[in-house]
Amino acid sequence: MYSQVESTKKPLKIKAVDKGNNNTSSIFKLPSKKSTSNFKILKDKKPDNSPIAPKTRFANPGENFKPKLTSREKGYKINPKFYNNQDLGSFRSNGESIQFICRDHRDEDGDRVRILVNGKEVIPNLLLLNRAKNINIKLEKGFNKIDVIALNQGLGGPNTAEFKVYDDNGNIISENIWNLATGVKASMLIIKD
Repeated sequence: MYSQVESTKKPLKIKAVDKGNNNTSSIFKLPSKKSTSNFKILKDKKPDNSPIAPKTRFANPGENFKPKLTSREKGYKINPKFYNNQDLGSFRSNGESIQFICRDHRDEDGDRVRILVNGKEVIPNLLLLNRAKNINIKLEKGFNKIDVIALNQGLGGPNTAEFKVYDDNGNIISENIWNLATGVKASMLIIKD
């Protein structure tokens, strides 16, 4: 390997000029392409005592999630209390509807939920993000039971979310969080007068 482009032209001859000694008429030649430089010798023949350079290792973006996946493969168990259905309370509202706002308040790790109102599916598969999602739920006179069922636990269980419920006038009715294992539900009851 050369550090510059070599020419196939004849070598350039330069006469040395020595001001103090008149009988010096040396001719210096630049190395031709056929000559061997020290660099080429070191490249072609590796000295016996030279250290071996370590291989370059690039970061793998998947390694950030590997500990979570490995712990799940080893039978990682989440807290047993997350396997119980959660009662989020009972509330009253005179409005025609409520705004149910929810988001994943921890890592965005793929948590998904199903939402039912009075046993009827309203949202079959909602992916929870850190950004809040707003769901308008129309209220019937009397009892309105809202069930949130965890479809999974994302990369790091349990299924986590923060939610807020507002009435028609923007007044907060309830706010809380849920931590659910797969298949477990969190329920609240809104009573419309």
